[in-house]
Amino acid sequence: MVGQVFAFQEMGDALDYLRGRQSFDGDIGGFAVSAWVVMALAASGEDPHEWRADEGAPSIIDYLRDNSHMSDKPTDYERFILALTAAKENPRSFGGVDYLSKLMGYYDGGQIGDKELLNDDFWGVLALVSAGERRSQIVQASVEYIVDNQNNDGGWSFAIGRTSDVDDTAAAVMALISAEQDPGSEAIKKAVSYLKASQRDDGGLPWDTVSDASNALSTSWAVGAITAAGEDPTAAKWTVNNRNPIDFLLSLQDADGAFKWTATSRSRPEYTTSCVIPALLGKSYPIVIDPKVTVRVEGEDSTIWSGTVSLSGDFTFTAHNSGNTYTMSAESPLGALEAASNIGGFSYTVNDQWYPPDLFVNDIEGETSWMFRVNGVSPWYGAGYSWLASGPALSNGDEILWYYTSTWMERPLRISVSETQVYVAETFTVTVTTTEEDYYHDPANPWPNVNWVPVSDATVHADKDYLTDTNGEALITIETSGTYNVYAEKDSYIRSGKTQIHVEEGKPPIPCHVWLEVDKAVAPLGDSVVISGRRDPEEQEFNPYRIHLYWKYPWQRGFSKAKLIETFPSDENGTFTYEWTPSVSGNFEIFGYASGHFTVNSAFLKVVLPLSGVSTIDVTKAEFDSISDIHSVNITLRNNDQYFNHEFVLLIQVKNDGVVTSITYVTDVIPRNQSKSIAFSVEGSKIEIYIWKSLDTPEPLTKMVILNAA
Repeated sequence: MVGQVFAFQEMGDALDYLRGRQSFDGDIGGFAVSAWVVMALAASGEDPHEWRADEGAPSIIDYLRDNSHMSDKPTDYERFILALTAAKENPRSFGGVDYLSKLMGYYDGGQIGDKELLNDDFWGVLALVSAGERRSQIVQASVEYIVDNQNNDGGWSFAIGRTSDVDDTAAAVMALISAEQDPGSEAIKKAVSYLKASQRDDGGLPWDTVSDASNALSTSWAVGAITAAGEDPTAAKWTVNNRNPIDFLLSLQDADGAFKWTATSRSRPEYTTSCVIPALLGKSYPIVIDPKVTVRVEGEDSTIWSGTVSLSGDFTFTAHNSGNTYTMSAESPLGALEAASNIGGFSYTVNDQWYPPDLFVNDIEGETSWMFRVNGVSPWYGAGYSWLASGPALSNGDEILWYYTSTWMERPLRISVSETQVYVAETFTVTVTTTEEDYYHDPANPWPNVNWVPVSDATVHADKDYLTDTNGEALITIETSGTYNVYAEKDSYIRSGKTQIHVEEGKPPIPCHVWLEVDKAVAPLGDSVVISGRRDPEEQEFNPYRIHLYWKYPWQRGFSKAKLIETFPSDENGTFTYEWTPSVSGNFEIFGYASGHFTVNSAFLKVVLPLSGVSTIDVTKAEFDSISDIHSVNITLRNNDQYFNHEFVLLIQVKNDGVVTSITYVTDVIPRNQSKSIAFSVEGSKIEIYIWKSLDTPEPLTKMVILNAA
């Protein structure tokens, strides 16, 4: 029953709620809760890297990377690693930090973290398993420690010798099963019986089986344990008074899509909702999603195939020498070769002469003598069963290189290019690097960090052959338009991958500096702005250039977060104009890149989202008794959902018998993500209320509101 989905519409509403709670920093509910949200997103098939409050704003993954210093104890690292692996990030090198080693540093030879605590062992096992350490000594010893400290009633507590509770029992079950403990083992059967005995009449489960009411978190984690054990939480066994744990969870969903803590309490809804989502999707921790990896197969004389594959499920193959059939998980370098073969149509065979421990690739497209590397590292074990037993979990973006070898000592080449789109006769740079040493991985040691260094005298193939200098660089100038595959080779090295270079007709630009201007400083959302540029008049010699215009938020550091507006050529005089309609509101920094230089200056633009109107107007009397009455008026302006404060002026004009008797105004600001209420008293038969941008800019932000006496 693992993987059964118990709700669809409810999941959409829950995800919509979480999306609406994301801040412009990327977080949802803070650092710890954001990690749980990432797991929920991955479980639901969402890409956490794409979850951001606005275009160009940091994603929730960016937020975790920028705030990773908030982790400082085992359970912090465990939760963090579980989020990273769910997002298919590599916990060994996330933001340049090896979080797996940090967690492993808490292992004392028998268990993880505090000897008196067990929760750091439950979640430690889950985190390590998610990162591919299922068969490591740390996991095996921690599993033994967990089993040894099971209470007599079948449950576990967060600490040794404490009363059992549902949350920790469920976590223990998920940890043990993730580490390949048999669901039919005595320890897990007793634990599932404990969970069943804890179930309440409403179908849910509590934390404290003595006094607590059923709650969303305990029930969600119990569902994860139940499904991990191979049972169906909607089956008769788990149904009480016609209600099962799934019914209980669904009964807690509020109108806004969030899930309440209990039937009568709404507490930390972002956290609660992120824990309920995997349960309703029939998934238990750790959340492991099929990775997408790049595969390159380099033959003796040419590239056989290169591309991206998704590693999903199991695959079956036959050893050519024995005819024996084998089935294994696709999440291995051998599984990646199988997926690439299915897409690329090339053939390969394996043999089982040395099985166990593993099967080995015999030939690819008729060529024999093959090795493989993952991210530049050569493992000291096989690509199939041995990898699954000893290698790390493959993550999105990993590069798997299968290559023909004649010496068994070749190191890989890698290229980078300064430009992928150039003019005829325009010079660009190709840099060739290789690994600083021949990196290997021994299962007893952490995965190595790979340094790449320049390679001199490498041949770079483009329109013709070029040689790299001592810096590993080759200056390339192509005289004919077209598309070229650029790659590098050198004796005793593995051929690099190919990068496409597009060469078009036109004059190669002379390095120049460009000044930017915007025709307005403030624009309503939906209006267009004109961005213009001109070359620095001090630079007399120039050719028309290609400008790459970008925008980013001013608080974003560096270039990596910038979003491309458009790329286009200047005119013959080195000037350009471009009309741009921003799709989001905010303060923007606009800059460009042309002919090897960033623009001299940045232009700044504020795009405002007009307030949609007055949401409520309360008057003390339904009707005016007389024109001499003093009336109290309260106006509430709608929530400002922009990321900047919104300035406005509220003007009150009072009339008696059609004659204006007074005009007053209030200038104020609605802070970001807040509403604004303004109360005032007036005397008159007719009140006209205007809301403008400012007294100097009387553009209406709302319709005029009129209150009349009876």
